[in-house]
Amino acid sequence: MALIKTIAEIKEVLPKLVASTSNMGLQPNFDRFGGKYVVPLIGQTLYDILETNYNADTLTTDELKLVKMLRLIIAPNGYNDELGMYNLSLGDTGPRKYAQGGTDRVYGWEMQLLQKSLVTAANDGVEITLNYLFETADLWPEWTDSNEYKKIAELILRTGTEFNNDGYTIFQPQRSFFIMRGVMRDVQELFLEGAIGEDLLIYLRDADELTEDEAKCMKLLKKALAYLTVMQACKHFSVSFSDNGFTILGERSSNAIDNQANQPMDLKLLELKIRECEKQGQDFLAKARAKLVELYNSEDPEADFVTAYEKGPLINYVNIADRTSGNETRKIFRF
Repeated sequence: MALIKTIAEIKEVLPKLVASTSNMGLQPNFDRFGGKYVVPLIGQTLYDILETNYNADTLTTDELKLVKMLRLIIAPNGYNDELGMYNLSLGDTGPRKYAQGGTDRVYGWEMQLLQKSLVTAANDGVEITLNYLFETADLWPEWTDSNEYKKIAELILRTGTEFNNDGYTIFQPQRSFFIMRGVMRDVQELFLEGAIGEDLLIYLRDADELTEDEAKCMKLLKKALAYLTVMQACKHFSVSFSDNGFTILGERSSNAIDNQANQPMDLKLLELKIRECEKQGQDFLAKARAKLVELYNSEDPEADFVTAYEKGPLINYVNIADRTSGNETRKIFRF
């Protein structure tokens, strides 16, 4: 069963769009869109609990608040996905087009604008829902126990807001963060763990309270992860950079309105952005490595920090100023 069953619930989410709607039988199959758009966010277990309690009319205050947020995702996505079905129907002899009757004709550009508005509303719903879930994570053990949450919890940047504030400015941060989380895990493993070691990264990520110097190191690592993630995301997704920040582009038709703001970047400009993000990400990572070495060699580093540090590659770290070519130890030279 769906989390939307009445016209009133739809109007609560999209009041202007469905102001004249009265027949629930002609609305989208919201059950399908709950499984398609909500389960990947909150996990099947929590979704099933909310659905069961909703159908039994036993939702708690917190559950009802969450369900209303999830409707912000389900309803606009449902209408957008089934928009093409409103003009056509399938009969015994094949597809047929509905007559306009007494209604005004809808122009193509108006349909494009409606699609854009629905996508924006759905994306805003994702943003609102994820912000709420992260802020109240202790209320949702079924979510924090899910694979969907665990994929995020292992990261040193765990929310779109954190990515935005501590790393790199992104538009619709929770939505873009959620799309990039797989790329981010790969970047964290390949670049950060490779540079400082998995044990040290886990220590910094999971410590109950970081010292002032550890927090500075963590800030540099977060910036490195953010910049390098954007670099990799540019290679895997259709992206855009604007005054609002970096974003992953959503679906669009070939004649989409606001085409300039919703199309892949010029290839040369994209390559420039990739190189710049890689450079800055590597610079932040190098600074983090140097700061961690400095902390390890300080007078009184934390014992757990030392233990984690000594298990990783930084134990063999040599400062750039002290590095040599090795020629000073060679006895034979070639000209």
